[in-house]
Amino acid sequence: MKSLIIYYSKYNNNTEKVAKAIADKINADLINLNNPDRVDFDIGNYSIIGFGSGVYNESLSPTLFNLIEILNLKEKNVFVFSTSCVGFKLYNKKLIKILVSKGAICKGSFACKGSFIFKGNKI
Repeated sequence: MKSLIIYYSKYNNNTEKVAKAIADKINADLINLNNPDRVDFDIGNYSIIGFGSGVYNESLSPTLFNLIEILNLKEKNVFVFSTSCVGFKLYNKKLIKILVSKGAICKGSFACKGSFIFKGNKI
C-alpha cells in the first residue's frame, strides 16, 4: 500500500514539518508544491493521498486547489491537514467538499497550530 502526501508550505514551513512527520510514520512519498521541478506525477499507484497546506487569508493554498481540480480522485482515499495560527479544522472544509465532489473518499482531517506573520513579524 503506497501513500502520498502533497503539500504547500510557505513562510515558516510549518506545514512541511507536519507533512514530513506524517510521511516518516506512514512511509509516504512527498510532493512539495513549492518545487516547480516536480509538476508531473502519477497518483494512480497510491492507495491514500494526504493534502496539506498552511492557511493564508483564511483559506488553504490556491495552488493546492488548482492541482486538485485537474486530478482524477475518483474512489481515492484521501485526508486533509492544515497549519494556522489557531489550528481550526474549519479551514479544511472547503477542500474536503471539493475532494468529495470529485469522488474521493475522505478518511479524516486535522489541523494544528503553526504561527502567524503580521506585517513581516512572526507572532
